[in-house]
Amino acid sequence: MVKVLSKATNLNRKKSTKSINSVVSSTSTSESITSAPTPPQTPPINKVPTTNNTSVHNSAPSNGVSEDDKLVKSLLKQFKKLEIDLAKFNSKTNGTTKANILRATVLPFLRGLGNLDESLPVNSKVYKSLLNISTPVLLKWWATLLNNLVPKANQQSMVSSTDRNAYLECISRILSRRDWGYVEKESHEKYENLLIRTLDYSINKLQSMKIVPISISAFVGKVFAYSFFNIPNISNALLFLLNVKQYVLESNLSYFKDLIIDEILIDMLYDVFPSTTHYLIDFKGLPSLNEQQKTFINSITPPTHPVKGIQDPNGPWVRRWCNSDSDVFNSFFRHYVRILQNYLEPIPNIDSSILFHCPGFNVIISHICQIFQVSITRISNNNMNKLNNAPPNAFAGQQQSSRQHPPSLPPQSKGNSTPPALINVSKQNDIYYNSILKIFKTMRDIKYSKIEFSTSIISFMDNLFISIAKDISIYDHSKNGLLLNVVYEFINHVSGEVNWEFWLGCVYMMLNNTDHIQIVLKNLAFLFNVWGSIPECLSDTAGNEIHLAWLVDLNESFKLNFINWLISNEVWERFFVHWNPMIRSFYLRLIIWRVIGINNFESSISYHTTKRVEDKLQKSYARLSEFNNQNIATNFNFKADNPLVNRKFGIQPIHTNDEFILVNDQDVSSSLTKPSEIRKTHPFEIFDEAIYSCSSLPGSPKIDSGTSQVVGKSSRNNSLVSSLGKLFKILSIDEKVGNSRIDNNLLTSQRNSVSLTSLSTTFSIKSKSSSPSIMSFKSTPTSFTEVSTNSSSSKSDSETSSVQTDSTELSELVIPNPPELYKIPPEIVRPAFKFGIIIDHDSINEKYMVVNNHNRKFFERSRKINNMPLLPKIPCISIFLNSDPYDKFYITNEDLLINDPSNEYLNNEIDLFSNIANSSNKIKWLNLGKSLNEWNLISEEFENYLIKKIKTDQFNFISNLNGNGNGKNSIDEEISEQDYLKRITPFLPVDGSNESKILNAG
Repeated sequence: MVKVLSKATNLNRKKSTKSINSVVSSTSTSESITSAPTPPQTPPINKVPTTNNTSVHNSAPSNGVSEDDKLVKSLLKQFKKLEIDLAKFNSKTNGTTKANILRATVLPFLRGLGNLDESLPVNSKVYKSLLNISTPVLLKWWATLLNNLVPKANQQSMVSSTDRNAYLECISRILSRRDWGYVEKESHEKYENLLIRTLDYSINKLQSMKIVPISISAFVGKVFAYSFFNIPNISNALLFLLNVKQYVLESNLSYFKDLIIDEILIDMLYDVFPSTTHYLIDFKGLPSLNEQQKTFINSITPPTHPVKGIQDPNGPWVRRWCNSDSDVFNSFFRHYVRILQNYLEPIPNIDSSILFHCPGFNVIISHICQIFQVSITRISNNNMNKLNNAPPNAFAGQQQSSRQHPPSLPPQSKGNSTPPALINVSKQNDIYYNSILKIFKTMRDIKYSKIEFSTSIISFMDNLFISIAKDISIYDHSKNGLLLNVVYEFINHVSGEVNWEFWLGCVYMMLNNTDHIQIVLKNLAFLFNVWGSIPECLSDTAGNEIHLAWLVDLNESFKLNFINWLISNEVWERFFVHWNPMIRSFYLRLIIWRVIGINNFESSISYHTTKRVEDKLQKSYARLSEFNNQNIATNFNFKADNPLVNRKFGIQPIHTNDEFILVNDQDVSSSLTKPSEIRKTHPFEIFDEAIYSCSSLPGSPKIDSGTSQVVGKSSRNNSLVSSLGKLFKILSIDEKVGNSRIDNNLLTSQRNSVSLTSLSTTFSIKSKSSSPSIMSFKSTPTSFTEVSTNSSSSKSDSETSSVQTDSTELSELVIPNPPELYKIPPEIVRPAFKFGIIIDHDSINEKYMVVNNHNRKFFERSRKINNMPLLPKIPCISIFLNSDPYDKFYITNEDLLINDPSNEYLNNEIDLFSNIANSSNKIKWLNLGKSLNEWNLISEEFENYLIKKIKTDQFNFISNLNGNGNGKNSIDEEISEQDYLKRITPFLPVDGSNESKILNAG
């Protein structure tokens, strides 16, 4: 067997053939396995099961060529082609031509071909041979790309802003290959040197750019993450600049004090992580500091010597790295987690304890905790100061201006009278809201990626909010309401994977121990909005603590335990006859829309819950009838109250220019929603701009995953991309493409918008894939193709380039899209409607008539109106989705409750309202009558809204199936019943001036 080929970078075609035969022969004859030594400082290492070389792809076809031989030959051909294209790349002088070579050769290779360790056992000789061939080629490409991005002195870079991302994507994919963990020491030193140069380039971009685009931030964050583990002292410098104080680190250490591991696991962490980060394993900060010093001193000591790759440790880039809403930090954290996953593969059963002791993890978590604490505190303080210092009509003018003017225009430019101080406060709050939301989006990406310990990281974030909540008094209505809004958005991003026992316990404490109107309203609204996310699971915690007093029966789910408390006699009597009509309205809507809800007979638990509520209503009505008969002469007026003076609740579509947006800046009331188009930015990766010209367009062909061919609905002579040149061009939407039908559909979809004036104009369609539909094109020209592409605006318009490629090579060229685009987390399903406070014209007219009518008989007649409520009815709505597209929705409102006077629940409600039976205070009896009337109105609203909504959606669905629906010729027929019900259930805000930005998370 021929020895490892160490001089692969200078191979010619004759030597290449000899190399291929040598490596192929090693796969056929070698039966032994030699362990490859691990370098002292390496990128993440795979855990590969021990196996012989012949055990992988061992089956050989009849012609005598094994699968291993084919694989190795294919890999060698591709690396050889990369080497040849490197010489071609260096020979070109035109920037666009060079970028097109990257798009034609390097990027398809890096996107489509995985690391070698995924194809071959890392401890085999053939793998080491291939590494010695591949690493010199990749290192040369990396160095060449950097030299083009960073020209020599007194020279101008030939890389335009349009082509720069193609260079950066190549570099990011090369530096993150896991094969670098198995290379020899000399190659790893070259890897480290190039990584230092890349780090220096990244910091210079942060220094020089006035506005850093999110693509550059994603690239820089990725470079920071890999430098953190592979370059000495970089981890120290980056963590020091996060400025995590010692007291914050110790407070988190004390809060997570149960996360301890034994010495064996500590030794394993030392074995798997590089020596550059060993000082951060089980890190506890600085010792021997007094309490005052802990408040001001950084928990990380500053670097004692200059750090390679960081020339200016005090430049503007520091702020862009450690700022609370830093895109660079979020990209770094995302890649840091991915690298941890790779390092921890040899350790089985990764849990929160092991994760917490990984290098730098507790410092990074403490930094995130600081972001949460500072953001919540400052937003709360700003809101309080804004309310205290605002002129009487400041907010009225602000709300009126926001309705009259588009959101893209500054309010002050249209004559808004809002003081500049209030505008500055809102801008400051936006920064703090964004800092929280960016971390939530990072957590959502981690949750939907293949990270083994993603649940543990979500638990860490949840525990950070729990620690914040424990430090807030239940009477601090400003911080409590803000924290509930933040937690609500966190629940949306992580699909409800939070500590529900604690958060339900918080709601219990605030509802049970305070009568503050805002606190009660915000907690009832929080329950209403998160009710569908509360899981039906058992608890293993006894309710012996104060905040768990509602948790009585451990044999039942904690959701049912909370329901039992929520409709208990004590809570029912308190909120059902509450003096504030707004609280009564919130409580009744919570019971009707959520506790009873839709499909309230699908299980025995929901049936019994509905039955209990009905029995309470009947007993309440019986009590009121007895009282009314005994006081018939008093003539009480039990007319339902409005929640506010001359205002009532109405179900409204959520507009994009309203105080909050729930569905990604899109018109949520359009009758049928299609899968989201690909976004032109990715928060954690950098992509060549050319991929966005190949995004999914209306009427575009689909991909056959088996052949990577474009498969259209019908045969087309004109392709969307008719040549390789058009593929490389940065297409704009307005550019004409080959297929006129695609253009027409695209223009139609852009012009189409549905007015948000009706209640029933949308439903959710679940896409067949959670990611956008991306096209991969295969060019098959029959002759030489000349590619001419315009450079960016900085280049001359007359500058053109031509790339001549052999027709055989072009016929085999497949340009794959970045695999990350197929792993985008699904969009958050949000309500499309909300309960809004609207003007009650009937109430205004009635009062107007009372004021202007001088006839005393009118007053006498109005005083004799009793308005005794009708017997309250339980709303019974069941909605199901059928497989028949022309009869997709099924709804019924049949009453399935059995009226049994001897029901066991009715006997348990004998003492209901007994405490006011002999009371001389008539106010609660009056409120009881009003509440029963309000119950009937809300029940009617509940049924009428859903029935109208289903009918409209069924009509729109059939119209779109027939091609008559708003220009959409085809739709996805697969609808998620759960998502659909979540969309049509309205959102319950506290008031019109609630914390809008946290609800604005797209």
